[in-house]
Amino acid sequence: MTMGTDGQAPGLAPTRTEGERTGWWWRVAAVCAATVLLLAACSGDDGDGAEEAMSDAIDEDFVLDPMGRTGITAGGEDTVTVSATPPPVGWEDNMLAQVNALRAQHGVAALSLCATLTAASQAHSDDQRNGNFMDHTGSDGSTPVQRAAAAGYGTNVTVGENVAAGFGTVDGVMAGWIASPPHFQTLIHPSLQHIGLSVAVRDDGHRFFWTQKFGGGGSCEPGGATGTPPDTQPQSTPTPTPAPDPDAPFADVPSTHPFVGAVRWMADNGISTGFADNTFRPTAPVTRQAMASFLWQIQGAPEGPFPDPGLADVPPGHPFHTPIAWMVDSGLATGFDDGNFRPTADVSRQATAAFLWRIEGQPGAPSPDFTDVPPTHPFAAAIGWATAAGVTGGFDDGTFRPANPVSRQAAAAFLQRWHDPQSVE
Repeated sequence: MTMGTDGQAPGLAPTRTEGERTGWWWRVAAVCAATVLLLAACSGDDGDGAEEAMSDAIDEDFVLDPMGRTGITAGGEDTVTVSATPPPVGWEDNMLAQVNALRAQHGVAALSLCATLTAASQAHSDDQRNGNFMDHTGSDGSTPVQRAAAAGYGTNVTVGENVAAGFGTVDGVMAGWIASPPHFQTLIHPSLQHIGLSVAVRDDGHRFFWTQKFGGGGSCEPGGATGTPPDTQPQSTPTPTPAPDPDAPFADVPSTHPFVGAVRWMADNGISTGFADNTFRPTAPVTRQAMASFLWQIQGAPEGPFPDPGLADVPPGHPFHTPIAWMVDSGLATGFDDGNFRPTADVSRQATAAFLWRIEGQPGAPSPDFTDVPPTHPFAAAIGWATAAGVTGGFDDGTFRPANPVSRQAAAAFLQRWHDPQSVE
């Protein structure tokens, strides 16, 4: 579906789900400074819309990107003046460390090197070097998704790509990608798990062609994601494939799951389509950007335009910009005092209650009867309304645990009870 980031199968045209997106590719030329350093980013978006899709909702093969095609022979761009020295041995470790340090700063999991993605990445760097061009489309017309599949990563997976030309060092190219919002969003996309890194240098030594190939849900060759050499890779015993459950909305939500009704309601109504591997990950926490998308879609996915929310970490072009801008414009959220929205942070149970309470117009309600939510609690009114309306009942020990993250299965139940109580089984 798309990096994201709970995706689109190869060749499947994406449906328009946001005013920002009009097709499979977005192309914006990006030329940096006098040295003509070129960048292009391509990552995935969810095929079902701006839900978790754009964050923890990337359901299929996708291309989330937008800094696209720039030929390097036009407009005097042949005059690149960078060092001809190839990157030093071990540059891959340096780049991976910088990528994962950036992801750690934004609260997302580290990526692991993947041999299949590295093979696809290197082939594309070599292709660009040989043809003296920079693009996500290969000289044979291949796309990032197709190249990953051809290398053995798999189909119906998450795939993203950053490319750049003209940067002579790891530090230089990483700075360029980080300074560009589309590339930055690919680097920190929470639905990605794996990465392949490559660079190719032209024979004259004047051009460097960098590729970062990202993925989630695919297969890495032995020695890739785990780092175990092929000759020491342990052999696993195949386990029998369980019989399919025709009534299961997702592979990890069987028809006997206690939250199957709420999860199926989310899927049937297009609010969530899960992840690329056909899982819903019911016990995983919901991110703030995913919750914004859930609520935005329940309210009819209005396209706006909405005023820019002015949040430092949700710039125009952010995959969740429209749902978050709608949320701020509607008075449901304002972000934090530091000017950020913290889109990838977990949503708390008290914040979920507050979002729904504000949508309902902040109605009055009795004080909640929870030992950890006294009348003076800042979220007491919202939690009191949520319990009185039957959205949540708290825990058996008499607590609400307001600051705890809300899980995806609990969010599904909250939203169904709030928006469509008649459908609750």
